[in-house]
Amino acid sequence: MNDRTHLLAKITKIAEVASGSHVMRLLFKPYQYITGIFFSKLIFPIIQKKWEVNVCTFFGAEMNLALPAGLDIYILGAKSHHSECKLAMFMIKNLEEKILFLTSALILVTSVYWLPVLSDQMEKW
Repeated sequence: MNDRTHLLAKITKIAEVASGSHVMRLLFKPYQYITGIFFSKLIFPIIQKKWEVNVCTFFGAEMNLALPAGLDIYILGAKSHHSECKLAMFMIKNLEEKILFLTSALILVTSVYWLPVLSDQMEKW
């Protein structure tokens, strides 16, 4: 099984677990589920401080994140919303190795450049 097929199998399983019940998530990664839910539902409301953890993503990269905000990545190794799983599947299928993929940075640079231009145009209308 090549890397692309392996990654697609992993993200497909994550999408299945994410759309399933709490029991499915518990069975998928019991330790992460119990500790993550315990912290987010019991500890965080009392102390109001984040818990920084290191996790391994589904594609093998180490990631530092704060709970409870990154709970889905902590439990599943990926974002759990179906649109994000579909985007990951699309990228795995269609992007080739060593392609530079810019998203937020490109949008930010574009919006910083175009906002003054658009606001000038709006004033003229």
